[in-house]
Amino acid sequence: GLVTLNQTTGTRLSNTVSYSVMNYVENEQDYSGEEYGTMVNFQPRATHYYSARNYQVPLNQSRGWVAFENNSFIFNDGTSNLPLGIPAPLETVDYINPGIKGFAYFMYALTLLVALAFAGWTWYFRKNRVVAASQPFFLYLLCLGCIILGSTIVSMVTDHRTVSIEGCSAACNANIWLSSLGISLAFSALFAKTYRINKILNSSKRFRRIRVTILDTLTPVVVVFIANLIVLIVMTVVNSIEYVIVYTGYDVFGRPIKSFGQCAYTAAALPYLIALAAINGAVVLFAIYQAWKARNLSTEFAESSYIFYTLVACLVAAFIGCPVLVLAYESPDATAFVSSALIFMICSIILCMIFIPKIKFYRESLSRSTKKKVKISGFENDATFAPPPGAAVASLPDPFNYDGSDNEANLSGYEHGTRDSLSEGERILTLKTPQELAKEVEALKYVLKMKQRRIDEQADEIAKLLSETKHTE
Repeated sequence: GLVTLNQTTGTRLSNTVSYSVMNYVENEQDYSGEEYGTMVNFQPRATHYYSARNYQVPLNQSRGWVAFENNSFIFNDGTSNLPLGIPAPLETVDYINPGIKGFAYFMYALTLLVALAFAGWTWYFRKNRVVAASQPFFLYLLCLGCIILGSTIVSMVTDHRTVSIEGCSAACNANIWLSSLGISLAFSALFAKTYRINKILNSSKRFRRIRVTILDTLTPVVVVFIANLIVLIVMTVVNSIEYVIVYTGYDVFGRPIKSFGQCAYTAAALPYLIALAAINGAVVLFAIYQAWKARNLSTEFAESSYIFYTLVACLVAAFIGCPVLVLAYESPDATAFVSSALIFMICSIILCMIFIPKIKFYRESLSRSTKKKVKISGFENDATFAPPPGAAVASLPDPFNYDGSDNEANLSGYEHGTRDSLSEGERILTLKTPQELAKEVEALKYVLKMKQRRIDEQADEIAKLLSETKHTE
């Protein structure tokens, strides 16, 4: 074979030498018909080899001692069982670091508290125009989806240090259940909200009056949820996910000395995982498409634009986090941290980008309420003046109520809306794009400037006439 010598000493280098383990196996032969009688001889068998050269080691194995196939080492008792006298190996198990577990639980608790806080805020101000226009039912659904999705963090940091293998297998299946159902509820709710706006928009273009109820927009949510549920039930019954121990190191006797646990996503479960990814991925893409279609609408609280930014931000987070998660698959600590952080980030993006603008609009609506001091019998009261029932208020034409007449949408009740104003959802103020509105604003500014100039000229002429009249007198 290849021989390399040390240039100084002339000794052959060890990495050019192939070492092997020879197993001398007893081979008893009967020579009773001859003068030798029964004889025992030993037949050599190569069971392992070691080489430092890469080309002698299979691609799927590490460099070092490699066993020949179908050629086990035979011990004195005639079997391949290790003798009892060999000391037990010191095995190293890679569990999830307790610090990472604690950080993951903190992210889950924070997600749960934020979702419950926003749900409570929605319920408390459910009669306010800002909340009612956003349809509180879908806001509750959004919070529920984030709570379910955030619960995946708990099952993802479960390992066999504190839980049995069967319990870890249940946690592996819970990962798929919680993540799929949470994503389906959260993103289908966003899809339903943008779908409602575009459905009304398409009807207005045909000059038809339409009323879209919660039941109409709830249909996509129910369909997506049931589709996920069917796939999950079939997968759990037929090919459930198992928690397995993966061995990454062995001693000279072939005994494992290093291992870690992980969920085994086998080829049998792959079709179900692809089906779940296709269903939920389609919901996300359709939601982005619906939000993109409504991007130029000037709505009452600009909800469509915030939904579009939310979906794009979640998609970017997934594109960054998923490849890192694949690369860190063999590291329990990295897998637990990256997966928990990714779920926390997605839930935070959804909750904050949907609810914080609504809270901002609500606070602005309070600041617009005019307060006036009223003094009655020596006492002062803060009275918030609102138009009395039946009073005439400013109104704008509603493009979605067009039926051939000059219908107008009553915009009263912004702060304390009537039953109709609270149930009709967010109003679309105009169908014009922001660019068209900007051009109109510039044109109006020019017209106002010309009118102001004309007013100034007329004022100068009047002042001149008055001055001449005064001199004449």
